[in-house]
Amino acid sequence: MRIDRSISEWTKNPVPIVFAVGFFDGVHLGHQSVLAAATAEASRLGAKTGILTFHPHPSAILRPDSCPKMLTPREEKYRILKQFGAGVLLEIPFDSSLANWEPDRFIREICKGASLPVKGFCMGENWSFGHNRSGNVAMLQSIGKSDGFSVCPVPPLHHAGSIVSSSRIRALVAAANFSEAAACLGRPFAVSGTVARGKELGRTIGFPTANLALGDRALPPDGVYAVVAKTETASFPAVANLGIRPTVSSAGTRLLETHLLDFSGDLYGQSLEVSFLHFLREEKTFPSLAALKEQISRDAANARRFLQVPTQD
Repeated sequence: MRIDRSISEWTKNPVPIVFAVGFFDGVHLGHQSVLAAATAEASRLGAKTGILTFHPHPSAILRPDSCPKMLTPREEKYRILKQFGAGVLLEIPFDSSLANWEPDRFIREICKGASLPVKGFCMGENWSFGHNRSGNVAMLQSIGKSDGFSVCPVPPLHHAGSIVSSSRIRALVAAANFSEAAACLGRPFAVSGTVARGKELGRTIGFPTANLALGDRALPPDGVYAVVAKTETASFPAVANLGIRPTVSSAGTRLLETHLLDFSGDLYGQSLEVSFLHFLREEKTFPSLAALKEQISRDAANARRFLQVPTQD
């Protein structure tokens, strides 16, 4: 999937395309329905499927004090989107200047009238765009009639009586309701990154961990979880601690430490994806490393029971 990070970059390499439009945080089932509609429309029109998105989230510019934390940071989101077969992703930088563009200018800057082969747009039926969000699907359909592109509004997807949305999934993750979050995402909620070298205290007490820095993203509460850890080559049942490690650290830096059950090897520098499945307990301070070791043993045993992993002889 080619990634163009500006309209000008996109216009240098145009192909006949139908764009799936949205921010796509989480790439949940509602987003996937938009991607599927774009793929179907592209096939009908003999075009390629593209993705039109923005960076950063518009709220980061328009309402920075209330901008939500992302379920899928930028590169993680694009890695997931790549799996849906789009040929190109156009990422438009969102800034205060773009926020002031009128809706028709926004669309025509992308299409450049009839000079570029944009064949269609697919988006959620409530999508709005342009200055003060004054553009809507009806306006886009009117522009499409004059400029020669199709418009495919996609109705909201519902699960358990409510619309599937990024904000709903953030709330589910914050409540550690991973089964409902997975039902909305179409996959388990996961965190991915590159395994970093830590102080290796886990090795000294018999529980080596793969450590991931978290950045500023949507996360469940601090605590201990039964998880599945996916390396570059295989998946492993695991137990993970999310938090500031108060027993062994005073830095207060939030970290995800994952102990892969029945695994031996070196993961430093490798990619790791950790899928959250079940909350085991809150994070707490222990009086000694020995007490911490005893609790981790219990946590590992509890994770085994939940994940239905037998103890190795």
